[in-house]
Amino acid sequence: PHLTPEQMHTAAQGDVSLDADMLLRSAPVRDGRVYWVEDMTQINQLKAQLEELHTRLTEENELIRAEAELRRQQAQVEEKKRLFDRLSAILRPRLERMDKLLAGGREQDLQLVCMLGAYVKRRGNLALICEEDAPVSVDELAYCIRESLIYLDASGVVCALHQEGRGHAGGACLQAAYDFFEDCLEAAL
Repeated sequence: PHLTPEQMHTAAQGDVSLDADMLLRSAPVRDGRVYWVEDMTQINQLKAQLEELHTRLTEENELIRAEAELRRQQAQVEEKKRLFDRLSAILRPRLERMDKLLAGGREQDLQLVCMLGAYVKRRGNLALICEEDAPVSVDELAYCIRESLIYLDASGVVCALHQEGRGHAGGACLQAAYDFFEDCLEAAL
């Protein structure tokens, strides 16, 4: 190509782009300088292909991340649904009994309804706390029983809870103990 003195002077300092695919370079030689032009067409094509590939990979990575997030959210929804179904199965008999007692309209049944309501509330909480396999503080069981006893006491039954020691137990054991307590209490009433 025809080179201007300005281009040659600039090429002596570093590479000069003549156009998108042509690069003017130079190097010192004895008593002067040598100039040459490199055709960068293939290199530029490779760079463009790499950029396109990078863009596609970035988009694919974003899609993979979005799919993983969607699977995580679906797993959470499934877990919540499973937990809801389990709680519903556990609490349904007591809720149905409360409905029947309320439909009867007898004032003396309201105390039992309150006690059943405390059980439903506490049993649901206990099930949520015990969802993980880790041991649970026995204080959680004591909280459940205490709240049931509050309603029992309000209905005129003298009762108390004495808890000795602290510790941990499996969630299934705590839930079974509270269920047994409630079954005995309802049977006695």
